Amino acid sequence: MGRGVGTEGVRATYLDLIARLGDDIHVLEVASLDVIADAVGEQVAEAVGWVRRGNVAISPGYDGVYGRLGIWPAS
Repeated sequence: MGRGVGTEGVRATYLDLIARLGDDIHVLEVASLDVIADAVGEQVAEAVGWVRRGNVAISPGYDGVYGRLGIWPAS
């Protein structure tokens, strides 16, 4: 979405998604990508697909710094 995880737009999309499709585990593991796209948009569905396929880059945290999860491929 091009915004930080704590922004109102991201929060609103997350709340809309779980209100429509169920809890976050259901969304990440069970809900079809087409249903997710219909609910909150193609970009979120694509991101869920990347996570399901394990196409993520994980940078672990250290010394009080949170780790990061990268979804989109490097361009």
